[in-house]
Amino acid sequence: ALDNPIVSEMLLGWYADNRTMKQQWQVAGHTITPATLKVPLWMCITQNDVLVPTACSLPAVGQSNGATVHMANTGHVGLVCGRKAQEQFYRPLISWLQGPRT
Repeated sequence: ALDNPIVSEMLLGWYADNRTMKQQWQVAGHTITPATLKVPLWMCITQNDVLVPTACSLPAVGQSNGATVHMANTGHVGLVCGRKAQEQFYRPLISWLQGPRT
């Protein structure tokens, strides 16, 4: 699975090396940071996460340029497949995707 570039980037680059917060994440030779993104940004932060505690996610909000932040009352895995997933993740994300952009 690690020979897949996306899987490798997410597991090794984002998680193991923390390239996103070190401002070392690159796509096509361009460094990607929340502050330099010129597209609407939606950030979902879990409040009961053992894998990525809330305090670890909050610095990215401070680095972003006007991101919409959604605080989900769930954990990491429950966010996408738990009993609260529809209410805490999917519906808010779909609503944001369908909403107006400035």
